[in-house]
Amino acid sequence: MCTPQLDAQARLKNALNYRRDIDGLRAVAVIGVLVCHAFPTLLPGGFVGVDIFFIISGFLISSIIFAALATKSFSFFNFYAKRIKRIFPPLAVVLIASLVAGWFVLLPDEYALLGKHAAYAVGFVLNIVLSKETGYFDAAAATKPLLHLWSLCIEEQFYILWPFVLFLGWRFRKRLPILLALAFVGSFYSNVVHSATAPSAAFFLAQNRSWELLLGSLLAYYSTVVEDLPASYAGAASVVGLGLLLVAFFGIDASYAYPGFWALFPTVGTCLTILAGPSAWVNRKLLSHPTCVSIGLFSYPLYLWHWPLLFFNSTIQFGNPGVASKIAVLAGSFGLAWCSDRFLERRIRFGKLDWAPAWAVPAALAVTLVAIATVGGAIVAHAGYTARFARRIPVETARKPVEPVESTGQVEHSRVESSAAPSSLPAPVPARSSPKAPLPSAGNADVAKEIHDNKEAVSQDRPNQPFVQDILHYDYLVNMAEWRHKKCFLDESQTAESFAPDCVDHDPENQPLVLLWGDSNAGSLSAGLRDLQHKSHSFRLAQLTASGCAPVIGYTLDIRPNCKGINDAIYARLAELKPDLILLSMHGYFPNPASLALWEKSIAAIRATVSVRIILLGPTPTHLIDPKTSIARQFPGIPEIDIPKRIKDEIYQGPELSEETYRQMASAVGIEYISVFDTLCDAEGCLVRVPYDESHDDLVQFDTEHLTAAGSRYVVNAIAPAIFKRH
Repeated sequence: MCTPQLDAQARLKNALNYRRDIDGLRAVAVIGVLVCHAFPTLLPGGFVGVDIFFIISGFLISSIIFAALATKSFSFFNFYAKRIKRIFPPLAVVLIASLVAGWFVLLPDEYALLGKHAAYAVGFVLNIVLSKETGYFDAAAATKPLLHLWSLCIEEQFYILWPFVLFLGWRFRKRLPILLALAFVGSFYSNVVHSATAPSAAFFLAQNRSWELLLGSLLAYYSTVVEDLPASYAGAASVVGLGLLLVAFFGIDASYAYPGFWALFPTVGTCLTILAGPSAWVNRKLLSHPTCVSIGLFSYPLYLWHWPLLFFNSTIQFGNPGVASKIAVLAGSFGLAWCSDRFLERRIRFGKLDWAPAWAVPAALAVTLVAIATVGGAIVAHAGYTARFARRIPVETARKPVEPVESTGQVEHSRVESSAAPSSLPAPVPARSSPKAPLPSAGNADVAKEIHDNKEAVSQDRPNQPFVQDILHYDYLVNMAEWRHKKCFLDESQTAESFAPDCVDHDPENQPLVLLWGDSNAGSLSAGLRDLQHKSHSFRLAQLTASGCAPVIGYTLDIRPNCKGINDAIYARLAELKPDLILLSMHGYFPNPASLALWEKSIAAIRATVSVRIILLGPTPTHLIDPKTSIARQFPGIPEIDIPKRIKDEIYQGPELSEETYRQMASAVGIEYISVFDTLCDAEGCLVRVPYDESHDDLVQFDTEHLTAAGSRYVVNAIAPAIFKRH
């Protein structure tokens, strides 16, 4: 009869036995991620493959450490040397390849971002950087070729700290599972809270994700102290585990507040599958299939390669890669991953250099990554090496006719579009008696002159048009300052209490008050309204705008959890503010029965509180590729000639942001509608540049949709006659 100590050691040894089914589980995880990234509508929840990796990593690493501690053979040097030889080689190659490809393909701001991310990836803190970059205006995921490394950074942070935690905790091994469980509960609670209040932090930061690795560690500890499950229970566990994974893959999508409680589907499913053991039917027949196992063996380099390849493929095809090219890219990812595993990782991990000390290879790999980080820093310091691009580009630039792109379903709230002319406007509600001066009319000489001057300037050649190198460095932070960011234009983390007192002009009291209420569309118009206000001195402005928050009472959005509270607070202030005119502006509102009913209810509530004119301002045109990128990529080496005034390109025109939708919304509730799209676009295309001052032009939009300060001034001056018309 074996002693309990021998039984424990035997179980530890058994836990370390190679399991083909776990490599098969890795294959399921990585294929889910690849399909989701290439064809998101085909497998919307494929991104949960990362959660599967977290459980596997926590389980395997903890099993290795437990076994070494139990036999008193644990060595910090051996542990970290093995991790370096496993992690660093493919990572270094992918980073170098990305930096080289970026030199030839990326614009300066994109290349500088790549250099920055490469440097932080080397330090395994990129996830922290990304958690701060995922605000409403930051470059989208499609502009970040190293975005996927966030998960690797979390794992490496775990690998760095976890051996010390277990080494110190091993002397209290009887209480170790309690300590692990407490850490798990704390991290999971943080995840749930932040998923509701700070989605970016919940998704990217280790403190909100470590519960998944800890769950794998608890499973590893359980495997060392408990016998294997009986065959009947193991079979049931594997089937239930597979079912939970399928629910996660096909039932969860990017609209969910993830991770939150939703992450329990893939994590618990993975734990049950591992717990079932290699003899369970699912594990034995499916996960241990040679194809799954072989893919799982090079799943790590496959994960590293796929996203940069998809990114660069999308970039060189102007953001619209075809199905065939995506399939080719995925095939290329498999080829590069296999080569990386066969000819690089295996030789470094398992090869022997009898003439070199044990520390030589890990040290050389570390120096290589430091060199890559240095190159990334140099790219940032040189602002992405603008000199790679032409000084100016042709006037006659044009790509395709303006044509709508069909909606493919739900898109981010920030997607935009419109196209048509203002409808006939209903008579306004009579203004209440007040000592205030009337709203300015289009007959105001200063306003009319400003509109006339701007229109004339756009119709003529300007002596100092912007160089391409200038527009490539256009900084959206400049516009954020114009919008009074975090004061009168709130970001995703702020609540209504963050509105600054000076968001509402109180002086002079005899001037009428215009309330600007809405999301980033409204925020972008605030610069133009304030400029007009300062020139005409004929109205006061109340700017109450927030990122991603449509001006609809009761409006909710998972990725903007504070919107309802912000809109409720603005509505509650209406009676106090007593605005003379309300301007509503938003980017993207889905015309389904529930949302339209909410819209009608919201307008009715506003009218019940204040009897004033209400105007819905239409969205700006949303280019599938932002104009500066479109121009620069078409003419990277053209001699110095002028940039075009207009470009013809593809405009997104899904139902949630079409001109027709907005017109119908305004008509349904009897309020006025003004088209912003028609101000910027005509049959010849959409304006790229408008006057900035007497001698210089500036960009109209700094990304695919949002107006620059110059664009905002131009639009506001153009629509001022409709806003301030006499009745």
